[in-house]
Amino acid sequence: MKKTISITLFAILLIVIFLSYKSNKGDVIGNTIKIGAVYPLTGSRAYMGVEYKRGVEMAVEEINKKGGVNGKKIEVIYEDDAGDAAKAVTAVNKFIGVDKVDFVFTAFSPTANATAPIAEKNKTIYFNASTVKIGNGNYVFKDYWDMGLQGQAIAKAIKKEGMKKLGMLVMVHPATVAYMENLNNELKGYNIETYREDFIVGSTDYKTQLAKIKSFNPDAILVFSAPGNDSTNIVKQIIDLKMDNLRLFGGSSALRTGTVSDQFPEVMAKMKTVDTWYNIDITNNKAVEFKNNYEKKYNTKLIGDAAFPYDDVYLIAQVLSGLDKGANSIDILNQLKTAKYDGVAGSMSFDEMNNSIRPAYLEVDKGGKWIKYE
Repeated sequence: MKKTISITLFAILLIVIFLSYKSNKGDVIGNTIKIGAVYPLTGSRAYMGVEYKRGVEMAVEEINKKGGVNGKKIEVIYEDDAGDAAKAVTAVNKFIGVDKVDFVFTAFSPTANATAPIAEKNKTIYFNASTVKIGNGNYVFKDYWDMGLQGQAIAKAIKKEGMKKLGMLVMVHPATVAYMENLNNELKGYNIETYREDFIVGSTDYKTQLAKIKSFNPDAILVFSAPGNDSTNIVKQIIDLKMDNLRLFGGSSALRTGTVSDQFPEVMAKMKTVDTWYNIDITNNKAVEFKNNYEKKYNTKLIGDAAFPYDDVYLIAQVLSGLDKGANSIDILNQLKTAKYDGVAGSMSFDEMNNSIRPAYLEVDKGGKWIKYE
C-alpha cells in the first residue's frame, strides 16, 4: 500500500515538474505554425478589417508556396469581431483555449485593451494594428504607424512650407494625444502661432469651429479626423466657408483616403494638401510589387492597412527560420523583441514596450496626384 502511494506521489511530482518546466520554457510549436486572426470583417470598419485579413492571406500563401518555415506550413484561423470588443474576447479565448494557436493577430485599440491581457496571461505572442500604444505586456506587440512620429513629421512639413499661423481642427480621441503632443513640441521651436478647436467623432456640423479658426486668420489648416464621414463633411464645410485658399495639412491619413481625395480632387490639389500615409512608399520596389500583387489578386485598390499584418507574418517567419525546429515561445519572444525587418511598410523594430518603430511617411497632392513628400 505504501509502495503504491509512493509511486502515485512520485508520478504526481513528475507531472508538476513537467508543467512547471513547460510554463517556464513556453510551448514548442507543432508541425504547423498556427495564427488566430480576429478582425472586423463586417460592420463599419470592415473596409479596414478585410484589408488586414488580406495582408495575412497574401503573406501566408507566399510563404507556404515556398515550403513554409523550416518545413512547417502556416495555418490561419479567422474570426469576425464586427468591431465589437466582446466578440473579440470570445474569439481570442477560442484561439488560445481551443485552437491552440501560436500567435494572435488583432486590430484597433478597443480590441487590444480587451484581448491583450488574455494573451499576456496565457503567454501567447500577440500582434495588434493600432495607432494607440497598448502598454507594457511582455507578449503583446503593436505594429502600426506611430502617431507621435507622424505628428512630428507634419510639424516639420508645416515649417518647411513657411507657414506662420496654423488653425487646427482636432477630433477628441486617444489617437490624437501622441500626435498633437509631438506636433506641438516640434512647433515650439518654429515661432508658429496656433489656434485649436476640438470636435466629437461623428459630428456633422463643424462650421462654428471652422468660423473661429477662420477669424484667427491662419495661412494653413490642420485637420485631424477619422477617415470617412467626418473628414468628408469637414472638407465640404471648408469649401462652404471659402477657406479653400489656405494650405491644408492632415493627420491619420483622413484627407489622403479615397473618401475625401476622390470626392474633392480639385480642392485637395488647390490646397496642396499634405497628409500622413501608410508607409507604402511608391518609390520602394518591395512596396510597389506588394501593391500590384494585392490589386491584381483582389481586383480593388490598396488602401494600405494590409501591409502591416503582411510584414508581421514575414517577421515571424524570419525569426522562426533562424531558430531550431524545437524552439519554444520564449525563444521566439526573445528574438522578436530584438528583431529588425525591412518590410513593405518600411523598416521596423520594437521599442522596450514592444511598440513598433517605423519611419513617418507623408504624401502631398501636386496637381491632382499624390506623391511622396520630401
